[in-house]
Amino acid sequence: MGRIPEETIEKIIQSNNIVDVISEFVPLKKTGHNYMGVCPFHNDKGPSLSVSMEKGVYHCFGCGASGNVITFIMKIRNLEYIDAVRYLADRVGITIYDEESVSNENSKEIKLKEKLYKINIDAARFFYSNLFRNKEPYNYLVNRKIDESIIKRFGLGYSLNEWDSLYSYLKKIGYEDELIFISGLVLKSKNNTYYDRFRNRIMFPVFDNKGRIIGFGGRVLDNSKPKYLNSPETPVFHKGTNLYGLNFAVKSGLPGYLIMVEGYMDLISLHQFGITNSVASLGTALTNDQAKLIKRYCKDVFICYDADAAGKAATLRGIEILEENALNVKIVSIPKGKDPDEFLKTFGRVEFDKLIQNSTGSIEYRILRAKDGKNLKDIHEKSQFVKEAATILSKLKNEIDIQIYVSHIYDQTGIDSQAILDEIKKIKRTTNNDKLNYKDNSRNPFEIEPGYKKAERNILRYLVSDIRLYDFIKNKITPNEFITESYKIASDEIFKSLEKGEIPSAQSILAKFENEEDIKDVANIFQNIQVNDNSYRFLDDYIKTIKKYNIELILNDLNIKIKRCEENNQIEESTALTQKLIGLTKQLKML
Repeated sequence: MGRIPEETIEKIIQSNNIVDVISEFVPLKKTGHNYMGVCPFHNDKGPSLSVSMEKGVYHCFGCGASGNVITFIMKIRNLEYIDAVRYLADRVGITIYDEESVSNENSKEIKLKEKLYKINIDAARFFYSNLFRNKEPYNYLVNRKIDESIIKRFGLGYSLNEWDSLYSYLKKIGYEDELIFISGLVLKSKNNTYYDRFRNRIMFPVFDNKGRIIGFGGRVLDNSKPKYLNSPETPVFHKGTNLYGLNFAVKSGLPGYLIMVEGYMDLISLHQFGITNSVASLGTALTNDQAKLIKRYCKDVFICYDADAAGKAATLRGIEILEENALNVKIVSIPKGKDPDEFLKTFGRVEFDKLIQNSTGSIEYRILRAKDGKNLKDIHEKSQFVKEAATILSKLKNEIDIQIYVSHIYDQTGIDSQAILDEIKKIKRTTNNDKLNYKDNSRNPFEIEPGYKKAERNILRYLVSDIRLYDFIKNKITPNEFITESYKIASDEIFKSLEKGEIPSAQSILAKFENEEDIKDVANIFQNIQVNDNSYRFLDDYIKTIKKYNIELILNDLNIKIKRCEENNQIEESTALTQKLIGLTKQLKML
């Protein structure tokens, strides 16, 4: 989707009273001009969360969380920016149109998607009706102990064992060849005739998280190959960005975690036994996009894949993807030779719940897999296992956890605990050196805040706390001199408002930002700062800090250019740049 216009975002922010929204999650009590409550983002022992209805911002004095109504919903609901905006728009009945939707090309794309959703509904109805007219597929599901209520809930169906029954049906009810082909429901022969993609299969409609049918999965009734067949990629169906059953899981209510299974039948079986907080990865390896989708709804995931070699490999990859997205992962170990569907039907819900309760942590599971196939009586294989286990443990930060795992490895191998700890430390040193050599531009949460950034924030805080200070500031510094991009944009808006004699609007300014960190930074400038006789001296110091930094940037650039000129024997250019450098150096000393 294209960018949502700032005017729309501002309207959404203004229409969602921040006190009302936060009160839906946290009880708030009016204290002076603001409202106070217990912060939901850390273990708050007393009301540390301050909410300003007037400014439309919140700030926690305990953990430092700050922002507007959008960032609050992002954090509390685990949503991306665009989804938080949609959530708030839906809350107050505002329809969102993005900036691109006015273009003909985008309008065509939207209309095509709507047509695809509709043709998928008609195809699903066709498959569903076929199921009840044909004994073999219906009996197949009955024999798999699938209730009719589950068949109806998931819209399960059957594709006839005929060349073009679906194609003929869709043509009969008015669909054009081009749309039927784009939907992925049919294939085109060399003779340019169309035939059904799915034939003689149990059909599983695939829904997105909004409940729209986006594609299909089909399972054979016998042992022929391929066992499962999925819709191809279409404008509405992307396997790697959706999860089968997520819409049902969300609708049923999540107990704080999701169970991840491999296949359609596993998922259906879990629902059959009342385990509705489950999803399947559409027959593909878990993707980063799917992990992000999970993170919107919960923080804990139980991987419950098959116990075969492929299932174990998929589990290891799944752990990596989920943990990269800050999700807590546990592994449910199904006894060998069973999948979740078979286990439930053999042993029932109570025994499956025990598997969940006895699930394995991701570190322990990795160590178990490292041990697979190794003969620990063989010196080489034992050494290999310990090195692999040490690599796994080197990622842990908690020393007590490391000691516990090392003790287990000692019990299994007899290798001295200190030798294992030394190996872990060696791997950690190597890893840390690699990190130091790698120029990472991501923010370090422990880095010291630059002095200029603090100066920028406090200048803006003074301005919004007392607009009379604008006359003192406006001739000393301009928005273009601000270094932090978010503060540069905010200062430009604040200066414009004050020049017109208007009070800067926190909601209007915050509507210009989508990045959560930017919103947090800018929201902080709307925390009042006490203005007194010392404020003017402080402002002068802050302005000098920013100007000094800007001059230092220019001086650094000049030194590089002078060196380059000297290397190329460009004497005149070097002399001119040196004069400029001398002038700026004097200017810097005067500040």
